[in-house]
Amino acid sequence: MSLTHLNVQLKKMEVDTAIVTLPSDIFYLTQFKTEPHERVVALVIQLERDPLLLLPAMEVEQARADGWAGDVLPYKDTDQPWELLAASLDSATISTLGIQKNHLTVERLEAIQQTLEPTKVIAVENVLQQMRLVKSPQELAIMKEAALFADKGVEIGKHALKEGITELEVKNAIEQGLAQLGIAEMAFKTTVLFGKRSAQPHGNSGNTALCKGDIALFDLGVVHNGYTSDITRCFLFAEYNEEAATIYEAVLAAEEQAIKSIAPGVPIATAERAARDELKTRKLETDFTHRLGHGLGIDVHEFPSLHEKNETPFCVGMTFTVEPGVYVPSIGGIRIEDDIVVTEHGYEILTESPKQLEVVPYK
Repeated sequence: MSLTHLNVQLKKMEVDTAIVTLPSDIFYLTQFKTEPHERVVALVIQLERDPLLLLPAMEVEQARADGWAGDVLPYKDTDQPWELLAASLDSATISTLGIQKNHLTVERLEAIQQTLEPTKVIAVENVLQQMRLVKSPQELAIMKEAALFADKGVEIGKHALKEGITELEVKNAIEQGLAQLGIAEMAFKTTVLFGKRSAQPHGNSGNTALCKGDIALFDLGVVHNGYTSDITRCFLFAEYNEEAATIYEAVLAAEEQAIKSIAPGVPIATAERAARDELKTRKLETDFTHRLGHGLGIDVHEFPSLHEKNETPFCVGMTFTVEPGVYVPSIGGIRIEDDIVVTEHGYEILTESPKQLEVVPYK
């Protein structure tokens, strides 16, 4: 169905050949999940013939196991894949070639132009972004399960907290605990940060040990049946910290206001403005240093971007994160993040971990 829809869109654009190279788009269109590293993997679509997968010979069996029953063009490491592709296609018929300019390297584009010699090259990534924007009921069911695994990760991390334990030890506990539940892959590098280090939005977990009164920040997500989740929760350890608690309540209020604004037809910018307006009343808006959130699906960061200049309307089936944060280096940082789907009547929050401020008991 996805390939059929893509063909319709390509025909409207008068694209006679398209080369899809982004691995997550290849998965979306074929169910073949791969990480090609330096090798070429491409789905080649021509309007007048069946699509084919250009891929390393060692990947053919995996593609078949994942369900791809279409044509394949395998190559050895000593081959030039684009030359093989040119020989297999009637390159004389390529008038307009569609590529993913946001993914294809200049080196590979030049090789394609030299071998296929298209008359014109245009970008087609927007077509696939729009196709993936609205999730099917089947996709949403998987994403709900992925969100619940993320909730499990938060719970595992919280129970691991004890005085003296390091960020890396808690990170490992989360990932090992999820592995025991059947999770083979995290959606991104799990982040565990303690104390003032929580003021680094993309900080790296290290050997910092947990102390009384510290903020403990967890940012994690899983890959489940090809789809991702992403959650952030923060806790106080062993004793109440008034400065951190004040920031926490502000961020929670900002997230609640942003989520309440979500409904079909409402501009995306409205949600970020709602969060920023709430923080502004508490004189913390300047400490919110990133966008409100990002699209979520096969990739943990995908279209759309939730920021105050994006006037694209929310639509039913759109999935994304809402994650306001406030970061004060002398105190620490608080971010609260949930996974959201737009529904006919507003929204549904896929992640379920409690959000009221919790002081984890000392141990």
